[in-house]
Amino acid sequence: MQAADQQPLNCDLDEIAAYVIKYPNFMSRSLGKIPNIKGKQTVYATQETLLTERVGEIVDIPSMFTENPFYKPYRKQSWETEDRVYTYKAHENIASVRGHSVHRKSSLPYVYPEDGGKLKRFAGFECSWVKKSMAGVQTVEVCNALFYGWTVALFGRTVRQGKDAFYTEATDISHQCIKKEQIAVPEDRSWQRVD
Repeated sequence: MQAADQQPLNCDLDEIAAYVIKYPNFMSRSLGKIPNIKGKQTVYATQETLLTERVGEIVDIPSMFTENPFYKPYRKQSWETEDRVYTYKAHENIASVRGHSVHRKSSLPYVYPEDGGKLKRFAGFECSWVKKSMAGVQTVEVCNALFYGWTVALFGRTVRQGKDAFYTEATDISHQCIKKEQIAVPEDRSWQRVD
């Protein structure tokens, strides 16, 4: 494994070191000719938490198959901690939590996986490139790196029946101090177990 520039950060007591990864274009298409979700994505990776925020627009389902589909505001946040994933969909006011296998924290801010994948570079960081074809129905391309032990896709694309079904690409990555409250799982939500 090879590290990028990993100068230690001197954060204040109310701050934590984080990689902030920005994706200006995020698109997901499940049905039809138009994306059902489009917007931007930001990932915050710290030793304690991986926060993914998606902000943009989601198509109004009844209007999706009409001549004039329209979009409404969309916001989804997902906090991944050592043993739980908390998801909040602001546009639906749904707060859910589920367990997952225990995450192994890492003090290394950044490495790329040594999984035999070809190395590619996005936003100045190397990642492990994998391309899979599934029975000719769809092709998945992903390029992963590890930030504080969290697997983060710097590029992701799914092509289904010749059309993009999912697309995102990191264009800006910075290592900085952020407020701990910015990354904390909100305590004022009624988290519903889904597992």
